[in-house]
Amino acid sequence: MEFRNLTPFSVMEYAMDDKHNERHHVIAMKTGFRLVQDVEGHWQAQLMENPPLPLCLEDEFIGEMNMSPVLRESDLAPLKTACDIIINGTAYTPGGVAVPEMMAGVLMRSPLGDVILDKKIRVTDLAFTGVRH
Repeated sequence: MEFRNLTPFSVMEYAMDDKHNERHHVIAMKTGFRLVQDVEGHWQAQLMENPPLPLCLEDEFIGEMNMSPVLRESDLAPLKTACDIIINGTAYTPGGVAVPEMMAGVLMRSPLGDVILDKKIRVTDLAFTGVRH
C-alpha cells in the first residue's frame, strides 16, 4: 500500500498487530483549532494548519511523569473511539488581585446554544497567589 499525505496536517501511517496477531494499517492525523474572538465578541474555532501541529509520539507531562498534569497525550494510542480535548490555559484573578483560590472553567456551546463542554476546576497554588519560596 502506498500512502501519500495530501493534506496540510501532520500524518503518520504504520502497521499494528491486534490481540489475534492480525495486522492492520493505521493512519494517525492531527488537526488543531485556535479559539479566536471576532469583532462582536463571539469565539470562533480557527483551524491551525500553518505550521501543522506535530504528532505527539508519547504522553508529555507538565512535570514528573504520571504525577503532574498531562500537557499532550500520545496520538498513537491503539484505539481512540472519541476525540481528546486538552485545554492548556491560564487563569487570571479579577482585577489581578492575588487570592488563595478561585474557580476557573471552560464553557463551549454549539451555534444553536446547546452546551458541548462545561468543565470547572478550583485553582489553588502558592505560585497562583504570587508567593514564591
